[in-house]
Amino acid sequence: MKKTILFIVLVFYIFSFSACKDDDWATYKNVNYELCTKIEGNIFLISEIESELLSVISKYDNDVKLTYAQYIFEDENNGVVEFQFFREYKKGSTYYSVVITLYANLSNGIIYKVNYEEGHGKRVRGYSNNILKKDENAFDIYQSSLNNSIINYNTVEYTKIQYQNNEVSVYLYSYEGELLYKG
Repeated sequence: MKKTILFIVLVFYIFSFSACKDDDWATYKNVNYELCTKIEGNIFLISEIESELLSVISKYDNDVKLTYAQYIFEDENNGVVEFQFFREYKKGSTYYSVVITLYANLSNGIIYKVNYEEGHGKRVRGYSNNILKKDENAFDIYQSSLNNSIINYNTVEYTKIQYQNNEVSVYLYSYEGELLYKG
């Protein structure tokens, strides 16, 4: 009898939480796709390659906009760049989001992975505003940050350059993963 009551209470508990309109129970899609697509334009100039990137992701979604980019330089010849595209839409009274992230090698300009996320707006988040400083060359910013910082460049393991909204931010990290410089 105790086992039956405990089972009924447990089932009731599970159903009570599943009936909530919480985003943890909302539909969610997260898929990775392998690619091998060469970027023909200058990978360091977003303004030059944006339409090329949009044609790559048109297979996954047509209405997204480029809202974030992050270049990670390990050195002058190696690193990774991620380009994030975002779209928000409404079904009934609920907002949903689509975030598509492209990953490319800086050394050869090959897009090697696409991550597609779609789901409840509280669960899938992205940057919603377009990148405005698309004409700023990421490689030039990288070179300038190493040459102009007070940090000894031999202590820098990698450099991040992030584009979002109207900002371009530079972060230098040590071999221990410590933030050395933010600008």
